[in-house]
Amino acid sequence: MKAFASMFLAALVFSSVSAAAAPPSDPKAEKEVLAAMEAWRQAMMKKDGAALARLYHEDIRYGHSSGLVEDRNTAVNHIVTTKTNYVSVDLVDTKVVVQGNIALVNGRVNYKEMADGKPSDVKMHVLHVWVRTPQGWQMIGRQSTRDGSP
Repeated sequence: MKAFASMFLAALVFSSVSAAAAPPSDPKAEKEVLAAMEAWRQAMMKKDGAALARLYHEDIRYGHSSGLVEDRNTAVNHIVTTKTNYVSVDLVDTKVVVQGNIALVNGRVNYKEMADGKPSDVKMHVLHVWVRTPQGWQMIGRQSTRDGSP
């Protein structure tokens, strides 16, 4: 948890300091990151472990609203083996900022889930942190909190 908190704080400091001194976000890179987010969304709904493993950086810290933080293997396994089916994963109010090889994606993620024959709606505020690698954009950090709105 300490490592994730340090990474998260570093990303915030980096984005705050860079925002004042760095050029505006790169529109081409923003589109690439949005495409990576769409690939993640599809992989979640399909429970596609191979796709998730490609999208997740080997050093990812995948934080849940419960406080649980998973590494790459645990996060992929969690999604692939859960009894919950993701009927839909909707990205809402998504904002992307790219600074160099780091992208911050902030917004809401609304999940329509089915578990044990029971539907549920889960609304989250999520920060996804992506890094540009030779394999393309990979998620290296994620932290969510439950959305308290109805």
